[in-house]
Amino acid sequence: MGNLIVDPCFAPPSTEGVVVCAANPATGDPGFALRLTKPLPGDVVTPSSTAEPWLLRLADGQVCTPFTGTVPEVGTEEARWSCADASSPGSAGLVTTIDRGTTWTVQWYPAAEGHSPAHPSPPTVPARRIPVADVWE
Repeated sequence: MGNLIVDPCFAPPSTEGVVVCAANPATGDPGFALRLTKPLPGDVVTPSSTAEPWLLRLADGQVCTPFTGTVPEVGTEEARWSCADASSPGSAGLVTTIDRGTTWTVQWYPAAEGHSPAHPSPPTVPARRIPVADVWE
């Protein structure tokens, strides 16, 4: 696979020695099976109560996935998720924060607003608040 990050991967309970990576329930992509060269560690990590969502589907149809590796910023905020709508090319965006009120919403910016943390710049457009339709944690 070269230098590619596929995170997260899941260990199906019925299959030893294999994990499933790059699955996306929002798009129906089943991902791919990755055969392990050695068993996974036996200790199980207790999930954090402050865990961030793995996938978001916004009310406008965009699916947002978390960044891995270098994270761009919008203004002084980290853009934690990258969003796209396969049915609407050019709709790519960045989510910086999630408001977990009664109805979850995100603070969404066009992808062009993202920049390297080494080159800060204020956003040129205000954030849009978009309701969250589905969350996978």
